[in-house]
Amino acid sequence: MEVFLIFIAAAFENNFVLSQLLGIYPSISYNNSKVAHKLWEGLLMTLTTIVLAVLIYIIHLFVLEPLNLNYLSIMVTILLSFLIAHIMTIISNRGSKYGKKISSNDIVSNSIVLAVILFSIDLGATLPSIMTAALGAGIGYTLVSTLLIYIIDVIDEDSLIQAFRGVPIRLLSLGLMALAFWGVSGISF
Repeated sequence: MEVFLIFIAAAFENNFVLSQLLGIYPSISYNNSKVAHKLWEGLLMTLTTIVLAVLIYIIHLFVLEPLNLNYLSIMVTILLSFLIAHIMTIISNRGSKYGKKISSNDIVSNSIVLAVILFSIDLGATLPSIMTAALGAGIGYTLVSTLLIYIIDVIDEDSLIQAFRGVPIRLLSLGLMALAFWGVSGISF
C-alpha cells in the first residue's frame, strides 16, 4: 500500500511539474509536437529516471556511504545522468518512428530526472520507493505534457490578446492544471 501511495503522490499530488515547477520548460515548449512524440519523450524520460535511480541508489549505498563521500552524490548523479541519457537516446533513435529524434539534452535538461533521485536519497528512501517515485514522476510529467498539448490545440490563440499568446497562455493553463491536480491532495486513500 505504501508503494501505491508513493506512486499517487509522485504522479498527481506532488507532481514535479505542477507543484515544484521542475521540468516545466520541456512541458511548455510546444513546437508543434505531436502527442505521440510527447508520449515517446515521456517514456524515455521515465525509463531514464528509473534506471538512474537504481544505479544511484546502489552507488550511494555501497560506495558513497561506506567511504563517507555523501557530498559527491550530486556530481555522481549528474555524470551518470549524462551517460544514461546518451545511451537511452542512442537506443531510442535507432527505433524511432516519430520523425523528430530526441537528443540526450532533452532528457538531461529535464530537472525531474535529478530531482526525484536526489530528493529520495536525501529522505533515506528504499529502492522500491525510489523506483516507484521515479515511475510516478515520469508518468506525471508525461500526463502534464500530453494534457498541455491537447489544451493548446483547443485554444484559439487568434482570439486572445497579444499579451496572452504563446508561453503566457501555456503557463496559465499549467496553473489551472495545478489547481485541478491539487484537488487530488484532499482525497484520502
